[in-house]
Amino acid sequence: MIGGVPAIGVCSEPTAVLGRRRHLIALLLFIAPIVVACGDRAEASSKSTAAHTATPSLEAGLAQFRRDLPVAVELRGGETSREALVRRFLTAVARNDTNDVRAMLMSRSEFAYLYYPTSPFATRQQAGLWWFLNIENSRTGITRAFARLAAQPLRYVGHECAASVPDGKSFTHDHCQVTFAVGRDTTTLRLFGSILEHGGRYKFMGYGNDF
Repeated sequence: MIGGVPAIGVCSEPTAVLGRRRHLIALLLFIAPIVVACGDRAEASSKSTAAHTATPSLEAGLAQFRRDLPVAVELRGGETSREALVRRFLTAVARNDTNDVRAMLMSRSEFAYLYYPTSPFATRQQAGLWWFLNIENSRTGITRAFARLAAQPLRYVGHECAASVPDGKSFTHDHCQVTFAVGRDTTTLRLFGSILEHGGRYKFMGYGNDF
């Protein structure tokens, strides 16, 4: 899909290349603790499964995933509207702000207590596996987004989400497309995954995108 996306402000000067490398290093440092934690849990789960002849139930898998996690009763660190969240995302990318990008992402506790128990995945996929795959996809997506768009004056134009699905006490806003401008050039792309709405607050569920 990269080939189908028009280049925006791409510069081939050595300083730009070095800058992108610094962005990638920062992003890897940002996401590494999450991926390592997921990897450790996935390895432990794999060993546990190998030691038993029966596959653990989804309920048991969720209980194991929740082990040592604080109970989440609300989304924290998000925004009070979908538009505000999307605008904040563009600002964070433009400023190379990996801390804010992380703050806008649904946490493990929020996933375990607010989303997963009433989601369709709760009836067909282990919580640990869902979370691990989502984080891996997010790592790839946000790294590519920063490499392509960081350090540019990104201006919000609008956004649309093709579907908003009720999910227990939450909503998921899916297939979102963002229209933004850099100078006179305007582009519409999927820059992130679904948005979770819970209790009047919004956070990103993942950072998979068109890059």
